[in-house]
Amino acid sequence: MMGDAFTPYEIGLEELQQELGQQHERLLEFLNYEGQLSANIRQARGDGETPVLSADRNRIVRQLNALALETVQISFNELCGLRRHGPVLTTTMVRLSPPVMLFFNLVVIAIPAFSLKPLTSASLPCVPPLFSASSLAVILLVLFHLAWRYFNPVFKVAGGTVTVTWIALPIKVLASLADALHPWILSDLVLWVSAICLFLAAVILGLTPLSPLPSPPEETVIIQSFSVEYPERAATTVSLEPGDMIEIEADELVLVKVRTLGQVGLCKWSAFNGSLHPAEGCSTLYSAPFDEVYDVLDVLAQSPCKTQNASASLRIEVTPGNQ
Repeated sequence: MMGDAFTPYEIGLEELQQELGQQHERLLEFLNYEGQLSANIRQARGDGETPVLSADRNRIVRQLNALALETVQISFNELCGLRRHGPVLTTTMVRLSPPVMLFFNLVVIAIPAFSLKPLTSASLPCVPPLFSASSLAVILLVLFHLAWRYFNPVFKVAGGTVTVTWIALPIKVLASLADALHPWILSDLVLWVSAICLFLAAVILGLTPLSPLPSPPEETVIIQSFSVEYPERAATTVSLEPGDMIEIEADELVLVKVRTLGQVGLCKWSAFNGSLHPAEGCSTLYSAPFDEVYDVLDVLAQSPCKTQNASASLRIEVTPGNQ
């Protein structure tokens, strides 16, 4: 069969497999790339070349270039009979064993997590600060790995240095460190699936109020007293202890506030007979019923994360309006 544009890749695969031999420790990795590239070539020959196939083929060839350089000290491009400095980069990638790579990724998560604790503790007080900061660090690391998989050639060809806290680091050194941290062993599909799972887990566990993790300890909430204001009586205000009784005329509207010790996030009000209208903070507008009855106004004060609460009642005697 006459050769075509894909024949050099097939020649390169045969040459690289021969160079590696049957006992090489990275033979399975090569066979994985070989299967991907062969399937890509078959599809391109059968259905025609497309931008998607071309981009995927370039990715596979980059991985084969790195594998060849690390094992037989010659690029896959050269084994294919192509120029070493072709359009596909042949920079050797630094690779670590999976356990070592995982350890250093955990270190990378831990370092920003401690610096992000003040930010996350202020914005997410009901999630343990270490968990919320670690979740944010995981999301940043996931985004980095996705970006590095597809845009690393841009950085590898760039020169110059990057200054970090008065230390100038060459971009090539930083690229080598990024290569060492990146899970190249994962295919694109597995990388995306893993990234999505880690992203969702980090958001749910550490960055939302729905987190099942226990909330940090909170102050005990104590209801000290009630303040009752009569808008219809020249703004008269009285202070009452929990359990006290107060007289209110039928259909009279009063503003009831609760004074507490400890931080309170929400107050829930209820009444047996009268009606309640919302007001700001731990206060409510209470409207007495028409009939001459007794009523009870209850309040439940809860801490911001709802781990602490306190309840109290105010007894109310409703008198006719003409008395």
